[in-house]
Amino acid sequence: MKVLQILNNIDRRIIYLLLSVVVMVPLILESKIDIVADPYSETAFNEIESEFAGELNKKMLISFDYGPSTSTEVNPMAIAIMKHVLITGNEVHTMALFDTGLAVSEQVVEKVLKDPQIQELSFEVEENIKQLGYVAGGEAAIKNMLKNIESVFPSAPSDIKSLCDYDFIVTLSSGTPGTMEWVSYAGDPSEKQCKDRGAIKLTTGVTAVQAPESIPFVGTGQLKGMLAGLSGASGYEALMEYADRGLASEKMPAQSWAHLLIIFLIVIGNITYFMINKRDSEND
Repeated sequence: MKVLQILNNIDRRIIYLLLSVVVMVPLILESKIDIVADPYSETAFNEIESEFAGELNKKMLISFDYGPSTSTEVNPMAIAIMKHVLITGNEVHTMALFDTGLAVSEQVVEKVLKDPQIQELSFEVEENIKQLGYVAGGEAAIKNMLKNIESVFPSAPSDIKSLCDYDFIVTLSSGTPGTMEWVSYAGDPSEKQCKDRGAIKLTTGVTAVQAPESIPFVGTGQLKGMLAGLSGASGYEALMEYADRGLASEKMPAQSWAHLLIIFLIVIGNITYFMINKRDSEND
């Protein structure tokens, strides 16, 4: 029974140490796991692929609605989607509804431009990236952009009059304003506002804890798929068929082992709790 007492009173520092080990070892050894895209990531990939592959003069807007605290989880999504569109020879425009999102977007653009697959392209990719900047106001800014983007971003390209002129919009979100605001103030009203082109195609990349809030919008078709956390980003990378592993795929083994350790500790904790309670009740 001493074993039960020991297991039931493991010092939290030991747990932190174990967690550190199972995270660091896969990263150091560069271990790999098989990655299969989930249906939400696959839908997002297929929608973007069908819109941009084999086409020219199309434009995607990516809104960086997150900050450095969630960049480890969301940046891989931004890089994968941006690469996907740029490889087709089409344009990517960036903006941010978070003040910290501006710096994050610049970091992502820098990483994409340094990517070997991008540098091998025969055209000047940098010319296809337009950085609009940061805008405050959240919902109000989105509503104004749907009507007149120049009123929000005076430096917007002359051929972009409103959000209706984008072929696809991606919001990368970790809070508010984010996915729900884009759906409510851009996606839904665009069917009436963008009469000639129809509703704006919209998808999102969110942190894993936010995914349950966005899933209903995928079911109704308001979102064209979704990337949820590192697993969603790694699934998108798998569909891209990179020659080398993508940023999310590199981190998935560490995350998977960490999750397994946490599950194991929860199971052990519950078993020892019930066994100790049973022993105490028998002694009484």
